[in-house]
Amino acid sequence: MNLQEVRDSLLNDPLSKALLKAKVLASILKASDLRLFVDRELNGYGPQGTLPSYRIVGCANVGHFRNSRMTADDQPIPLSGLPDAVRQWAETYECAEGIGGVEHTIRTSQIEQAFWVQWPNEYLATIPEVDIGGYGFRCFAATKRVSIDAFVSVVESVRSRVLDTVLALAERFPGQTATEEQLAAVPPQEVTTIVQTVIYGDHATVASGANVQQNVHITPGDLVSLIDSMQQLGVPRTEREALSGAIALDKEQGSGMGPRVKGWLADLTEKALTKSVEWGVSAALPHIIDAIRNYFA
Repeated sequence: MNLQEVRDSLLNDPLSKALLKAKVLASILKASDLRLFVDRELNGYGPQGTLPSYRIVGCANVGHFRNSRMTADDQPIPLSGLPDAVRQWAETYECAEGIGGVEHTIRTSQIEQAFWVQWPNEYLATIPEVDIGGYGFRCFAATKRVSIDAFVSVVESVRSRVLDTVLALAERFPGQTATEEQLAAVPPQEVTTIVQTVIYGDHATVASGANVQQNVHITPGDLVSLIDSMQQLGVPRTEREALSGAIALDKEQGSGMGPRVKGWLADLTEKALTKSVEWGVSAALPHIIDAIRNYFA
């Protein structure tokens, strides 16, 4: 086993197979952080595990409605009036299964290009009556739709992180990665630094409720991971879209955290102080600021 073999597998093989080779590599390097990451991606994240942001994906929701006279199928479900816990469940899908399971979902969902999750009955009961064509309808069945593209994105996010780690090791230790003996001689502390930088990046520990904490992953310069972290912090969709626009406009002018992003932060802070956003956003405001700072690091 050498670094070239792992790199080639990451480029050419199913990720589940390539990760098995990365697991062997981590063992040779005595890289416990890399081994932990690979094991979690292979085996999945347990119910007590903290999911990385790239494994929390957005989804759409459709319902089947009826009244005493007619039915209306595949109608969008209004989420704004739902209880917070139900709305948050409906807006995202937590992809906690191992990479092999993710790849299986991709293979078996090619026809519909989506993965469907049935709404629990207790959540169905919270959907209010809706007006369709001037008539009132009640929802009797609902599903949330997760695009196959979201699962592909999970696979490629993991592949990219491991591949970047391998490439960083090759660059840092040229001519020292061709054999297992050479790999075993690489200083473990330097491997740990590379793994922490490339795979884990920066983290912010955030409060998502009165007594709940979770880790949010922010990769510097990665807009997707920043917006994902904003969603986990409870920032509303409209505010997330405004932040994306502010970053894009500042980038056009060649600035980092420019006037538009600072203006977005000032506006959100004012809304938090005047309680015109949900309490969770107000509580998480310091961590929202830290996440943005990490993005521009």
